[in-house]
Amino acid sequence: MEIQAIVLEVGHIVFIACIMTELKSNMEGYLHKWAGYTKRYRRKYFILSEGSLSYCKRRSRLFQVSLKLEGARIDFDPNNFDNTFVVANEKIKLVLKAKNQTNRQQWVDSIGLKIKHLNSDKLEESATEKMISNLKNKGLMRHDAINSEKELLSQEQQDIEEIEQRQQNTEREANALTPESPNAFEETSSESSDHFYDANEDAKFEVKTPCSKESISRSALQAQDRCKKLVEMEVNSSSSNKESEDELKVTDQLIEPTEQAQVVSIKSRRMFQSDVCPAATSLAKKPQRRSRIPDKPDLSLNLWKIIKQNWRKSLFSIKLPVNINEPLSMLQRLTEEYQYSDILDTAAGKSDSCEQLAYVAAFVVSCYGTTSFRTTKPFNPLLGETYEWDRTDDLGWRCVSEQVCRRPRTSAQYCESKNWVCHQEFSVDDTSSYTSIKFEPKGDTHLKFPATGNHYVWGRVKATAHNIFYGKLWIDHYGKLEIMNHKTGEKCLLKFEQHKYRSQLEGKQVTGRVFNTKDEAVWSLNGTWDKKFEAENVAKEPFNQKKHVLWSAKFPPKEAEKYYNFSEFACQMNEIEDGVAPTDSRNRPDQRLMEETHWDEATMKKFWLEDRQRKIRKQREVESWPEYEPVWFKKKMDPVTNSLMYFYKGGYWECKGNKDWTICPKIFHFGS
Repeated sequence: MEIQAIVLEVGHIVFIACIMTELKSNMEGYLHKWAGYTKRYRRKYFILSEGSLSYCKRRSRLFQVSLKLEGARIDFDPNNFDNTFVVANEKIKLVLKAKNQTNRQQWVDSIGLKIKHLNSDKLEESATEKMISNLKNKGLMRHDAINSEKELLSQEQQDIEEIEQRQQNTEREANALTPESPNAFEETSSESSDHFYDANEDAKFEVKTPCSKESISRSALQAQDRCKKLVEMEVNSSSSNKESEDELKVTDQLIEPTEQAQVVSIKSRRMFQSDVCPAATSLAKKPQRRSRIPDKPDLSLNLWKIIKQNWRKSLFSIKLPVNINEPLSMLQRLTEEYQYSDILDTAAGKSDSCEQLAYVAAFVVSCYGTTSFRTTKPFNPLLGETYEWDRTDDLGWRCVSEQVCRRPRTSAQYCESKNWVCHQEFSVDDTSSYTSIKFEPKGDTHLKFPATGNHYVWGRVKATAHNIFYGKLWIDHYGKLEIMNHKTGEKCLLKFEQHKYRSQLEGKQVTGRVFNTKDEAVWSLNGTWDKKFEAENVAKEPFNQKKHVLWSAKFPPKEAEKYYNFSEFACQMNEIEDGVAPTDSRNRPDQRLMEETHWDEATMKKFWLEDRQRKIRKQREVESWPEYEPVWFKKKMDPVTNSLMYFYKGGYWECKGNKDWTICPKIFHFGS
């Protein structure tokens, strides 16, 4: 049908008066539109044009209203046979019903392509405007730099003269002092003076190169400050000569020149860490951890093309660039579940086992909290890859994880604290559809409290990732979950409500009950898996007891959108640490390159590692190698659940203490 329309746009709603004339439409036909619980579905005639979806009662009538497709989204469940789908923007939401599955798919594909086309055009326009603005800013910055160059060069010489004068004053002050240990003082003053001259000579050399005033004077000033501190230390505590000599060795290491490649590597990896002196860090009880990572680059990806080429394949078997990833592995995501480990510490102090079970349920719900604002995909761990995190200094626990099997992809983890011990096994099956991916996690989690002997076991609920091609990606968790105390027989039943478009309830709801050994409800639980979780004791009279907030989510700052919506806890997980195993996820080259914003190089390394792993697997099958055995975990029968499970063998922290990692495979090695 060809029409001509007079358009009146108000906000996000477009009113159209139409007559039968010349305008090409992409698709048209009758659909049933949801009109409320009273009228139910009403038959309407729809026309899909370039920028909107319009409808009226009959084909020959004027159009009532139109929905703008720019910034809109489309959702539907291919497993539902009611032929419904949803099209919505910020102001309008249309629940539509087609005559059959084929007709629904035609409308979904056509509308989805229109939305994708409009959004891509908008991104290109914004990118062009941004590029023009950057060029203008660069021109202004270059003009300002030329004007300030003369002033900068004149100030550099003044800085050097001032530094030399300060050094002479320091020497006079040192010569005027009379310490009890003249030899030690002479060595200290001599070495410090040598370091000062070295730093001063470096500063003179740097003047010849185009750099800032601050970079010229910083090293010399720091050297002078260290010189003063060493002199004061020798005068105040001259009896501890040995400690002073140790401090001098540390100072030598601080200002000793290193190779250029090492300096570049350290700067690139430590650029976003806290600015703390290495000597002070080594002497401090608690290590200083970073609070953020580099911003991710603004790069686009045609995900639809990749999925189309690998249709019906598992998401974990497709070679995908790092654009859809986040710089964390699945092992690290499992460890991130202990962000709210304080809930377990609180539970350990409860003498009432039913109340303790309520807190355990709150911890289980908190494990899903990060997926409300983080939908990026973690790296699939390589077979034999590990991850350890020792947080005994501040959080009271340490954890070690290992990728123990490739088919199915299985991860095993062991976490220990003085108040509790937790170990789990995790694997997942996924199913792709037109607009979503469904995940079905497998594996049990065991939690033990040594003080009471209570032993809890639970599984995981299902999840669906919606709008994988267009629209805003979001994740929904749903299903029933049972937490069983195998010592007392008490249990907790949790229900994660599935999101429904026409439901009046708020999404992400979680409800539950804690039952005692007599199968009587003791605690009533409710909340959401993204915000908070509460409990109410229903066994006491009266029933209007005050609700206890067991868990409240901690959200990342607004600027976290620039770096994958990472919380401060997540930013610290991939921070480089000394002494970890060579198989640790921190040492994975593609993941490290991605964090450092080198995405092209990261994708190349990622493909190389994955191809190498497939090659080894095929070689293992052809040559009939013995079955792969993990290094730190062993598969055996679980006496509690009577099923096979990977258990921690021990020995990891002993190997770390001895600095002996000969048992570890070379999974990140590029030599073969």
